[in-house]
Amino acid sequence: MKIASFERTIQLIRAHQFLKAEEEATHMIWENPSHFAGYLCLSYVQFKKQNLVEAAENIEQAINCQPLQIESYQLAVAIYKEMKKNKRVCHFARLGIKHDHTNAYFYFELAEHLSVSFSEREPLYEKALHFDPENVNYLGRYSELLVESGTEWQKAWRMESLAIALEPYHQENLLIFAKTNYERGNFEQAREYVERVLTGDSGNKEALELREEFAITESRSFALYEKVRLFLKRKQLSVSCLIVASYMGTVLLLWWLIGISALLCIIVPLVFIIRAIFLQIEAGGKETIQKKQNRYIRLPIAIFALLILLIPLGIHSLAAFYQTVSVDSTHLTYGAKKVVATSDKSQVADHRNLAQYQKIEAIRDLYQKNQATPANLKKYIAKPYLAQFDRAMKNKENYVAFMNFRFSQMFVKDRHEQLYLMQENKHHSLIIAMRDNKIIHIYRNNKEKETKSEQQQNKLFSKMKSAGSV
Repeated sequence: MKIASFERTIQLIRAHQFLKAEEEATHMIWENPSHFAGYLCLSYVQFKKQNLVEAAENIEQAINCQPLQIESYQLAVAIYKEMKKNKRVCHFARLGIKHDHTNAYFYFELAEHLSVSFSEREPLYEKALHFDPENVNYLGRYSELLVESGTEWQKAWRMESLAIALEPYHQENLLIFAKTNYERGNFEQAREYVERVLTGDSGNKEALELREEFAITESRSFALYEKVRLFLKRKQLSVSCLIVASYMGTVLLLWWLIGISALLCIIVPLVFIIRAIFLQIEAGGKETIQKKQNRYIRLPIAIFALLILLIPLGIHSLAAFYQTVSVDSTHLTYGAKKVVATSDKSQVADHRNLAQYQKIEAIRDLYQKNQATPANLKKYIAKPYLAQFDRAMKNKENYVAFMNFRFSQMFVKDRHEQLYLMQENKHHSLIIAMRDNKIIHIYRNNKEKETKSEQQQNKLFSKMKSAGSV
């Protein structure tokens, strides 16, 4: 076989003159059946014509004739890759590495087709890039896998930056980087890469689909929802469950501290999720898996949960409104302070059994025994009010009023705060506000300013009393 025949066949293949190339290769095999070149050329022709079975048979014959020819292993990998026979791809890639351990192509294809975890394949990608560090195809694929693994984002970003610097308009990589940036929540960069693809190929179908899918991220509401969803998606299930459980625990703590209003911490995010999903539905476009999950799974769950939470909140609001109306929205005005209270008819009849009221009695005992020091008073008076209370009690009129009042009524402002209405000489004189078993403020009727409003205030106190005293 002449070398000229081999080179002429290769030229014919590159010129897509497959019929002439096939004739030339067949003639080469006829001239020397034991030489690899004829089989290699014929295999090339058949591979280009997508006659994959014949191509595979001829390339294996070429390897049998000459096991040291690296081009034969490269073609064998390409043929079996097209046939989707991963085991044969790995077999010939390993043989290629054995005969040429510096060939990056074999490492890359072996990494692509091994049926093992990414962590086990990663050294092969590293090896491929070691021998061919500027191959943009390797850089793009490795960067994509790093993002999918969710372990080395900084490394993935470096690979992306290098690939873009080497070939700014490499379409396949731009599409890969658009999707990986979306996964990282970098929506603006993802949209920019898509537009760059369309600049070079305005009819690129995948780019057009991605443009339509990414357009909704221009909405800040949806972008925030999507970032949270992607953040939880990247975490392991156990970590995501822990985050959700921690948030629910915080809500329960707030419920204990401020009552049913803590449900707003769940209701507001649910409303936000529902709005974001409706924005995506209104935007239309191709029904991706993520869109279907939003519409048919997350949206119904969010709506159902919202309705369940609104029921107790609505009942509580109606009950509060009814209680407010039942006392004619009574406002107690003392000096410049205004307090709104609702009566609670379910309290025990004997005020002496109320733990909160016993603390008020304990304060009076301290003053009677001359033991009313700040250290003793802080057990019964909230810290922010302690200094003000101490100053007020140094006033003789305030001291006499506090030491001589008699219990009249108790009103519940909320589950943690109660108002005690006191009277002195048959006139209502004090309102003592308590929260969490400590006095937070005392409102005293300013008699110097009562001349014109005394009758009106007495009417208000009468309404409170008729509403249901303890």
